[in-house]
Amino acid sequence: MKNIITSLSMTIVGTFLVALAINLVSVPNELGDGGVTGLTLFFHYTLNFDIPKTAFVLNVIILIIGWKLLNKLTIIYTLISIAALSFFLQVIQPAPFIPDNQLVAPLVSGVIMGTGLGIVIRGGGSTGGTDILALIVNKYTGISVSNALLMFDGVIISLLFFAIGLEKGAISIVGILLYSRILNFWVTGYNPKNALFIISHKHEEIGNEIMDKVKRGVTIFSGYGFYSKKQRQILYVVVSNRQLMAVKKIVHNIDPKAFIAVNDVQQVDGEGFTFLREPEEMTLETDESILNPNG
Repeated sequence: MKNIITSLSMTIVGTFLVALAINLVSVPNELGDGGVTGLTLFFHYTLNFDIPKTAFVLNVIILIIGWKLLNKLTIIYTLISIAALSFFLQVIQPAPFIPDNQLVAPLVSGVIMGTGLGIVIRGGGSTGGTDILALIVNKYTGISVSNALLMFDGVIISLLFFAIGLEKGAISIVGILLYSRILNFWVTGYNPKNALFIISHKHEEIGNEIMDKVKRGVTIFSGYGFYSKKQRQILYVVVSNRQLMAVKKIVHNIDPKAFIAVNDVQQVDGEGFTFLREPEEMTLETDESILNPNG
């Protein structure tokens, strides 16, 4: 029940921010957008369609498409999000934000929109529209949600060029690119991780020191040196950026000749890298994508 309340709260808060970005920045500055929001704005600019009603109808159509393909809990959250988005678009009428510098508008919109979408998806739902299509693409192809959204947005923003002109269309792309990166930040985590492969004849001592000092689990792989023709033990450990130097220092202090390979890790799921921090891990930075379609 606690998880459900948290997810619903995140869905409502995120949807509020999306609606705020549209009414506060996008519409007053005649900016384009991606997804169903972009199509909604296109119909508003060209045919003067009502934004809340158009967004609701388009979202419901796409929701029907995704009904049999997505996790049913995600669908429920999305239904709530669609209703909330239409409601917030109708009732939120802030004073328009029209900056003197045109580039400021898409930056503000991108930050608010990306944060809102990220909170919603992090909570296990979507704001409807191409978010659903992006989740479907992510589920069956492995393409990240942000990149899938970017592809859909590219098609939709192309239509908006005809409605708002080349200049505003180009400026709108700045906002779309920004919110795509911010969304990726929310979905894949707050802090990138590093995977280390460590080869040393003092692997036992190094592994014990890492677990004792850095509080990270270590896995041992058996390897074979092609040149030396000897069996090798390979340590594998995943750490945050702040822990990377500590691990390297441990290795060098124990075995200055140890071989270390460091790889960037975009996303880590599992024990010790959870969305909510465990009490004993409060000093560590953690992350996990909790998109329902990915389990």
